[in-house]
Amino acid sequence: MKTCGWSCLIKVSAYDRGSMQRLEVKMNRNGMRPIHPGEILSEEFLKPLGITITALARSMTEPEAELIDVLGQQSGVGGGLAGKLSVQLNTTPEFWLNLRSTFDLRPAQIERG
Repeated sequence: MKTCGWSCLIKVSAYDRGSMQRLEVKMNRNGMRPIHPGEILSEEFLKPLGITITALARSMTEPEAELIDVLGQQSGVGGGLAGKLSVQLNTTPEFWLNLRSTFDLRPAQIERG
């Protein structure tokens, strides 16, 4: 994957927020496996837009290790990171926090049936 700076991040401003809202609803209402916010970040944003972890971390003035932990599903997305992701990726902080809470709650929902 090529290294990318602000020019790649600018492409995100055209990203369809409606599709992200539909994704959240789909995750909440069907039998999908729990999907970690790091997987969404990788598969729905970084890969399609050709953005590297390094470029995203630099643009957010965030340690690259923190994003690596999120992508590796070793940590979640807190309020501060959600805010920064929302600015850079043209989403909302609530989108990232809802992904996190859905991921955290989904195993209990599956267990309950």
